[in-house]
Amino acid sequence: MCEIIVAILAAVFWGEIEGKLQSAMINQIRNEYVDELARDDMSLAWNKLMYENTCCGVASYRDFQNSNFQNTTIGDRDVPYVCCQSRFRTSGDVYRIDLPNLITCNSEASSDVEPVNPEELIIQGCLDALMSWIDDRALFLILVAVGIVILEILCVVMACLIIKNRK
Repeated sequence: MCEIIVAILAAVFWGEIEGKLQSAMINQIRNEYVDELARDDMSLAWNKLMYENTCCGVASYRDFQNSNFQNTTIGDRDVPYVCCQSRFRTSGDVYRIDLPNLITCNSEASSDVEPVNPEELIIQGCLDALMSWIDDRALFLILVAVGIVILEILCVVMACLIIKNRK
């Protein structure tokens, strides 16, 4: 029965859920993301999300400003390689990029003016891609929850019938 309550609360507070998700994602980018070569779970998850959805940061590439990544990365980079158009994956989760393209990407990211048609920099954030992924699977998740509720009800009915037949 908890599934019903959770489903109702999720439907009612969907806007708040999106806001809290955005806040948590920004916190992760600013404080926990290391770089595209790191092997920690948080960096790997972010790299996969950004690479597969061709996005950068949460709302935009600017989410990396004043982040742990920007403050600790060697080479004075403003965004990870996965935020650049010409990046490609070589093996596993290792990303490579041509140096001239990296310089272009980094200069676009460090500009005070928002690039209109950037050559290399990916400006779209990942929150929309993640919310779209959740929306695409919402019906499936709802049907799974309904199936679990029906199964629980059947188990309770069967238990009552067994107890009734024992007497």
